[in-house]
Amino acid sequence: MKSNFSFASQDRTVLALEEMEDRAVPAAHAHAAVAGPAHVNANANVHLSLGSILMTEAEQSASQALTTLSSTLTGLAGQLPGASAATVSSLLTTAQGAINTAMSNVNGATGMLGGILGLIEGPAAGPLSSALGDVSSSLGTVSDAVGAIAGQVSGLTGTALSDAATAAGTLLSHASGTSGAIGSALTSAATSAIGSAPQALSAATTSVEGALANVGAALSALTSATQSATVSTKHDAKALLGGAVAEVNSALATVQNSLTSLTGILPQLDKSPLKTAQGAIQSALTTVSGEVNGIGTMLSGLSTALTGTLNGMLGNQVGKVTTALSSATQALSGLTSDLQSTISGISGDSRSALKTATQTVTGLLQSTEGTIGGLVGDLNGVLSAVGGVLGNPLGTVTSTLGSIESEIDSIFSGLSL
Repeated sequence: MKSNFSFASQDRTVLALEEMEDRAVPAAHAHAAVAGPAHVNANANVHLSLGSILMTEAEQSASQALTTLSSTLTGLAGQLPGASAATVSSLLTTAQGAINTAMSNVNGATGMLGGILGLIEGPAAGPLSSALGDVSSSLGTVSDAVGAIAGQVSGLTGTALSDAATAAGTLLSHASGTSGAIGSALTSAATSAIGSAPQALSAATTSVEGALANVGAALSALTSATQSATVSTKHDAKALLGGAVAEVNSALATVQNSLTSLTGILPQLDKSPLKTAQGAIQSALTTVSGEVNGIGTMLSGLSTALTGTLNGMLGNQVGKVTTALSSATQALSGLTSDLQSTISGISGDSRSALKTATQTVTGLLQSTEGTIGGLVGDLNGVLSAVGGVLGNPLGTVTSTLGSIESEIDSIFSGLSL
């Protein structure tokens, strides 16, 4: 799910800044009638200074939230092996709560960054705000996957339970690692010179990379859960398909927004000294290329798992979903190939060559983003039809859905992806 922070936090940020400004520049106000231009410059400097300070506070807040989450998830993942079904379910419920708390805190930091964009000049605040939004979105995807597995394990025993616990543990470990890495990058940015653009851009890049890594891990866990799911009725089949589509939609939305964030970061990295820019852009594109390729592989694996588990129970509806997954896989595979061929051309000594390569990559990202956005729109047709009535997406659907089975049948028969 794509998380949405309240823009009211931006309003509060601006009001707080105005109050701080009133306290910080009494002398400037006192001499305004005599020295108008000096007053204007003083206010501009205060806006910049306060904006930089609040940017640092936002970085520290997000860093603390993600570092805490990393520690919590590591501890929970370590308790999963060999645990009973009830304990696994309880641990995953706790993990989901911790993830949601971290999302809320990251959203608060994102809102603070959004509130200062008009008060601080420089290239870093906007890209960092966008990248932290991607992190929150990806944590939502992880949370959904954890919740789905938690709802499924109650009826599992033996190898099936062990496999589910292993998949969940791997997911929590991945999310812990990315949260820790992003937290460290944000700490580095916050403890550098106030408003330091290079450090903040580095944190933004790490955030995008971490968001994509979270998506890949969540899709891997979803694929494992789909393979081990018990589907004996049409109710169960519809629940499984609806849950999978919801999770894929969330994942693709994060991918789409992460590519958008990257198009905002790369031109800013390009403004650094040539060798620094080359290294930063090559590193970022190499990592993103690998993450995107992994997501494409996971989508392909999920498509196979859905086909095998549902075993034709929903007719051509599964085919429509797997076709969308195939299209997404092809788009991401094409982007990976294009990025790899472009990366090799970044190492020259020409600034103009680097700019050309950056522009080429930006075009590739925007094109793929558009394709992914179209697929998200297609899959929304399934979500709008079944999302409100399926309950736990990968759990067993109870008899409470019996009364609306015919309505769901009618909806599915009319779907066109």
